Amino acid sequence: MAALAGMLSDRGFDVTGSDNQLYEPTASLLRNSRVKVIAGFAPANLSPAPDLAIVGNVIMRNNPEAQALLDSPIPYLSMPEALWHFFLKDRRVAHGRRDSWQRPLPPR
Repeated sequence: MAALAGMLSDRGFDVTGSDNQLYEPTASLLRNSRVKVIAGFAPANLSPAPDLAIVGNVIMRNNPEAQALLDSPIPYLSMPEALWHFFLKDRRVAHGRRDSWQRPLPPR
């Protein structure tokens, strides 16, 4: 999530986020990217309401901030959805070993 937050900040978005603890090099990455991090997860972190929330894959449904998000009209995306929406949707992307998918299938 830190890398995505930095990438969005570099594109001119005002990015904030919540986390319990930050460690290096993540803390420096976020600080250098001008991403404000709020300690802990709480419904109050969604006020004022953001234009969009991006939910990391480690956030459980019973997380108080996630629950408040689900109960609100704030639109949200998963991290993979956000990557697609902001960075990949207009590009051709190959995944995996390029040489493995270019080889013809062996005869049966």
